[in-house]
Amino acid sequence: PDVAFVPLGMTDSLVIVEDEDSVIIPCRTTDPETPVTLLSSEGVVHASYDSRQGFKGTFSVGLYICEATVRGKKFQTIPFNVYAYT
Repeated sequence: PDVAFVPLGMTDSLVIVEDEDSVIIPCRTTDPETPVTLLSSEGVVHASYDSRQGFKGTFSVGLYICEATVRGKKFQTIPFNVYAYT
């Protein structure tokens, strides 16, 4: 496919977390069999992935990018901003 990830809505890139709650970073692939990697500024982030929802877990505040390779071509999402609500 020319698009590896399902297009996002306008506010999907802002992920608000409250008190260390589990949240979803909604990078869903167009093909559920496509392997996806979650990256932060510190490198690969290990988290549970569901192709219908995205990565689920407890994430530190900061920017995250999802990356997938389809037929040798690398795709990345726009950054997801995990923001703490206090």
